[in-house]
Amino acid sequence: MERKFYVAKKDCYDALSYDTLVKACAAAGVDADGLVQFSRFEIDGLSDDGFEKCKGLFYDAFSDELYENELDMGDAKIFAFDNIRRDDERLESAVKIACGETVGVKSAKIVAAYGLKDEDRDVFENALKIRFGTGEEKGNLSFDEKVAKAEIQKIFESENVNHCDFAQRVFNESIAKISNNCVKFSKNFDKIAENSQKNVIEKNLDGESVVVRAFSGSVESALIKAFSVGFAPVSAVVTTCFSKDNESCFRALENAKRAADYLSRANVGAFSESFVNDGQKSCDRAVSVVGVKKLDMQSSEVGDGVILVSDDVKTEPEVFEKLRRVFDNPDVKDLICACDTLKNVLKQGAAIDLKNRKIDIKAFFDNALSVVTKDVKKLIKVLQAENINAVEIGAVATETVVKLSGKTIFKNTISNENCTKNAKISLENVVYDKKSVDKSTLALIGADRQREAVLYTLTKDNVAAKTGLHDTFDGKATAFDFVGGKYRLTKENACVSEILGDLSVAVSSETKKCDFSGGIDAAVTALSKVYSSGAESPAAFSLNVFSDDDEKAKEGLLGAMTAAKNLGISVSDVNVEKGSSNAITVVATAFTSKNGAISSTFSKKGKLLRIKLKNENFVDFDKIAAAYALSGELIRLRKVSAATVVKESLATDAVISCLGNGMGLEFFGFVGENHFENAAGDLIILTNDERLMAYPFIETVGDVTDIPKFIINDTTLRADATVTAYNAPFAKYFPTETYSEGYTKNLGISFTKKKICGFPVSRPKVFMPIFDTAIDKEIARRFKSAGARTEQVVIRNNDEKEFTKSLEEFSKTLKNCQIFVLNDGNLLLNALFMRDDIKAAVEELLSRDGLILGVGHGFKLLLKTGLLPYGKFTDVKNVQAALSENVGAKKTCGIRRVRISSNLSPWFNGVKTGDVFKVQTSEKDGRFVISKALSDALIVKGQVAAQYIDLNDNATMETPYNPGGSAEAIEGIFSPDGRIYGRATRFSRVSDHLYENVPGEWDAKIFESGVKYFK
Repeated sequence: MERKFYVAKKDCYDALSYDTLVKACAAAGVDADGLVQFSRFEIDGLSDDGFEKCKGLFYDAFSDELYENELDMGDAKIFAFDNIRRDDERLESAVKIACGETVGVKSAKIVAAYGLKDEDRDVFENALKIRFGTGEEKGNLSFDEKVAKAEIQKIFESENVNHCDFAQRVFNESIAKISNNCVKFSKNFDKIAENSQKNVIEKNLDGESVVVRAFSGSVESALIKAFSVGFAPVSAVVTTCFSKDNESCFRALENAKRAADYLSRANVGAFSESFVNDGQKSCDRAVSVVGVKKLDMQSSEVGDGVILVSDDVKTEPEVFEKLRRVFDNPDVKDLICACDTLKNVLKQGAAIDLKNRKIDIKAFFDNALSVVTKDVKKLIKVLQAENINAVEIGAVATETVVKLSGKTIFKNTISNENCTKNAKISLENVVYDKKSVDKSTLALIGADRQREAVLYTLTKDNVAAKTGLHDTFDGKATAFDFVGGKYRLTKENACVSEILGDLSVAVSSETKKCDFSGGIDAAVTALSKVYSSGAESPAAFSLNVFSDDDEKAKEGLLGAMTAAKNLGISVSDVNVEKGSSNAITVVATAFTSKNGAISSTFSKKGKLLRIKLKNENFVDFDKIAAAYALSGELIRLRKVSAATVVKESLATDAVISCLGNGMGLEFFGFVGENHFENAAGDLIILTNDERLMAYPFIETVGDVTDIPKFIINDTTLRADATVTAYNAPFAKYFPTETYSEGYTKNLGISFTKKKICGFPVSRPKVFMPIFDTAIDKEIARRFKSAGARTEQVVIRNNDEKEFTKSLEEFSKTLKNCQIFVLNDGNLLLNALFMRDDIKAAVEELLSRDGLILGVGHGFKLLLKTGLLPYGKFTDVKNVQAALSENVGAKKTCGIRRVRISSNLSPWFNGVKTGDVFKVQTSEKDGRFVISKALSDALIVKGQVAAQYIDLNDNATMETPYNPGGSAEAIEGIFSPDGRIYGRATRFSRVSDHLYENVPGEWDAKIFESGVKYFK
């Protein structure tokens, strides 16, 4: 049976349609009266009974409308965008799991725009394509031999570009042309340059070497580069380059959202940067992925097997998380020779047979991911255990042969010649141009209007706040939130991510105009950022260049390489692409410790000092190296409480570091032109040791105070005026405040008699199922440290036998556990909860007084099933609560505050009603919606676990304090007896030294309370 139906959000919850209307109209420069966004599903082979059973896969009954008949959309302009095939395949798998029926699914996004003029249709459609990241129809999913031949031929016609080698050549062939008047080379240049040849950084930890390297390119290519040489990604830096206009900012935000979503699904924490260049015509995106070495790849030989692990990594980011788990498996240590795109494997020589695969041919050869191995059977078994659809397709050979069901369609002899793009270098003498103070700022200083000069510089495109752009990215377990302070106003200079225990890696990024001066400034500033965060030497660079001008691209590379060679910094990777932003991004990576990391956000009073790096008219690398050595020593001796870096000017960046916690600054002496000069990379440190003022290179800037005002030449600049100036320029493009209904009632109820476990055990078992993504390792670690055992089961749905086997493992583990944790609301897990056997196992757990915990999408699943708030499975039509899209229609990450509203639950035995905690948000669907009647009932019964609160401890509906716009400011709820607990925010990231730039208490003793309940 074939059926077609539509799903849309109910009007009161439809933030997405409104956001699409506003953003698309602004980007296209047109007007429309209204817009409704639907999801259309066409399903072949689904019975009526099957449809009734698995409706919940397609919609939330409480927050969505289901239309089972063809819609009459009146005079609306209709736009249709097919979803990617991978999404349809997930739905097909979910239906199979839920009701056992094999179906075909084709889904699409439908947009109905009302009041749109005929002549505006094309530009509006283009804006929608930007919004949805589409514009191309689905590829042909039948393997066309002619098209396949053409695509394979392109692989061998393309140049084999090694941008790292090219950057080295640019430097080596141009070094003599650098003017000695602008750059003073290190006295020990030859010795230092030798030290910069390694492309990794290494550290010995407990007798083992920890190796870290950065990789540049697009999101997918950077991840592939890491895995191809045995590195598992730890974090990523995404730099978005755009111009300040409606369409470019719209494109930048949509591209950032897609990159953030991709990295999140790949389980890689990301840190966001931006560069605004009003001369560019497009939106460019530079990505650097930092990885830790996991495997030494074996040398491949003729006959080694080739296994296909993904047809298209662009639509399947989860495969990278699965491969990370494979890399951690000790059984694969000597198995893998390569993990790379199929295109690159074919270039090296391989004979493969693609059978008659249903794939998008044009995307396949660029985006298919393969693994080369010594033992095909053994590795396939390991891959399938992680739910990777691994298929043997051939073997390494001395020539490239591609077959289609036994028929040879392509054959090519391998050539190992390395072609280097832009091999000819014709740079003239280059000079370092120290940027002077811009005319507008200079005029204000000349008129003795330094206060206005500070306000003006805060509004500059590359200075002004862009929190609404950056908070799309989830840094995961990092030492600092990306925006620091209780007011979340100070952008951190570095992302510090844990590797192992206290050992962490610090990553920073800086983007400048792509020329020789920009290359040096970007390199020095990125290095200053990473060292000011407490990182230690040595460091490594990765470079991304976007330029339509080959000569400028070479100049930028030459500048960055000059800094790297003179400072002994290794260059891990270089990526050069055509782009109108004409920008060079330098990413610096170095080891640090969570305990020793330093924030850019000032939180204490003290003396503010500057460590000056450069001389007046030229760059002296020996002086820069000495300044870094000095700052590093001061940080190690704990003489520095916070540190930042000059990106725009001394006055501007010092003020920004005060804003996060409402600190003030009284400048020392006369504030003049030197406070506003472009001293890129100078270090600004906060200390209470006045003896430091006698050190070389150090100048006194002023006194940091706890009074929010800035004293400049005996005049006062109020902090609220600086905040307004800082936030205003990009507020309409990247809003953070999207919804305001004022305050709601502060809730609070305490219980003295609570549920006691009738089935005590000394060491309870915690069960955490896995589909595409990994359970947060921190959850498992915290439960173990609290005295529990943990067990995980990967649901393997790529093979009928494996699925049946994993389903049996799931049921068996669930029946033998005491605590069931849902940290993932995966579509396939949702389907499992529609099965009668799984429902029975959950009910059996509850009958044994077991506990259930749902976080984020796991909370959403508990609401869908009725387990929350009713404590039992409930017909979908009777559910009166759901998690819906945030009011801002985008994922919002960052630190928020919540107050405990009830201690009903065993999960809350370690807290008191009224306690306040900070929590980490990282959800697109984080808005809790509920009927008024049910809400009132939950409040009376004490089933509201916690509420979002503002800085005055009041429950609020205002964003960003209530990030999703949740009803009654509710952040989490309990079942009637408190044994089932769900919350929208992440509470697992509570290990030591996380998010230390935001004040507040983290640990609500959730894990310890859950374990003690059974004792």
